[in-house]
Order: sequence, then C-alpha cells, then structure tokens
Amino acid sequence: MLILDENVDDDQRIALRSHHVRAAKVGLEVAKKGMSDPDLIRFLKTLHQPTFATRDLRLYRQTFCHPRYCLAVFDVDKSGLAGIALRFLRHPDFSTRRKRVGRVVHAGQAGIRAWSFASQVEKFIPCSGPR
Repeated sequence: MLILDENVDDDQRIALRSHHVRAAKVGLEVAKKGMSDPDLIRFLKTLHQPTFATRDLRLYRQTFCHPRYCLAVFDVDKSGLAGIALRFLRHPDFSTRRKRVGRVVHAGQAGIRAWSFASQVEKFIPCSGPR
C-alpha cells in the first residue's frame, strides 16, 4: 500500500487511485493527522511493507532505512506528486513491494537516489524514457 503524507493534496490521491494504486492518506484514512516523524516511523513499522510517499525532503536520510517499509521522497511541486509516484512505482528497480522495502528513496526529475538497509552506498539511477 502507498501511504501518502498528510500534506499531499487529495487530487493527487484520487489521481493515483484512478491508476489502480492502493493509496491511503495520513490523517484521513490511516493514522492521525499531525504525527511527529518518530511516531510516523513507528506507525509504518506496524504495516505490511508500506511505501510512504512525501514531499518532505528532511526524510531523505539513510538513518530512516528499515526492512519493514520504503520511504519515498518526491522532489516535485504539489501537482506533480501523482505523476512521479507512478513513474517510481513502475520503475523496474522499484516495481514491487519486495524491491522497495528497506530503502529510502529520493525521486526527482533527474533521477532516483536511494539508500538501502543492506548497503552503506547511495545508488543513483538516472531518468530514462518519457516523463
């Protein structure tokens, strides 16, 4: 399941769902609004391999890597989150929950940077194909 940060606009949640992505928003459908970052991380650990989507660049840190979830930081404006999230979810390196869990990811127009729970090295994957 894709868990959306509470700051993600509802039109982006609706757009993701129109593409058959199971998406739930913090404070609306899951968890409570206004959770602190540590509480949010604890909450993610209780779910079955969720991917948390946010625009909060502070969360792109190797220390947040954990084998029970994926934390995806999308470096786009408010109206671009659904598009980049779909590209991310369809990317061959991240197309299944199994491939995503244990990673903290930063996805932007130039490409995807990712930390892995199993590695101390940040990986960079350049964007290719249509945007």
